[in-house]
Amino acid sequence: MTTMSTQAPVAEREARLTEALRKMRTGAGSGQFDRALLTIGAVMLPLGLMLILLGWYGASHTTLLFEQTPYLISGGILGLGLVVAGGFVYFGYWVMRLARELRTQSDAVTTALARLEEVMSERDVAAPVRPLRAAGDSRRAP
Repeated sequence: MTTMSTQAPVAEREARLTEALRKMRTGAGSGQFDRALLTIGAVMLPLGLMLILLGWYGASHTTLLFEQTPYLISGGILGLGLVVAGGFVYFGYWVMRLARELRTQSDAVTTALARLEEVMSERDVAAPVRPLRAAGDSRRAP
């Protein structure tokens, strides 16, 4: 038999554990990581495109191959890498947003099903329930 004094600390610990798990599961729900991915992608992608254009511009103004190579490496390859990495970061942001939306919709469906189950359990069990008939059954209900 437990006393009232031992139940209070247990309830408090359970509440703290529940809150800690909620923060762990949802990442505290702040959305700061989403914003960081969006910002990083928004910087990397145009910066990569600008480097590609600057590399092309520098290489197009000289006919000597040894002067074109640094433009190709610094502008072209680095710019291409930034464009690809920025695209992947944007893709990660998009997937994160879809996962959050799916989680929200799933919670809404679960809540609706719980309410429906509650209403169905409160319904009078003694009331007769008519069985559903097949579409081809032409008999009239009694």
